[in-house]
Amino acid sequence: MKLSPNEIATYTLMGAVSALFAWLISQPDGAEWIDENTTVGVVIGSSVILAGLAVILPRRQWRKVALAFGVVGAPMVARKILQSQIGVV
Repeated sequence: MKLSPNEIATYTLMGAVSALFAWLISQPDGAEWIDENTTVGVVIGSSVILAGLAVILPRRQWRKVALAFGVVGAPMVARKILQSQIGVV
């Protein structure tokens, strides 16, 4: 697979953002935070992926990917919100 310079730069930036996030959550305060906010961590990771793909995919394809992330992620996020607010599992 041959990547364009734009794709290489985008994937490099995505990797750097991911590495920074991993470093932050490996710190004592970050580890405590991610243990309590795993869902937020997943949303952040998914957002990094979607942001990178927005740069390299045609808009029509990106919308399909973003919709898939939303359709799959929304019930999980809703469950976490309900669980934390009213104790629903």
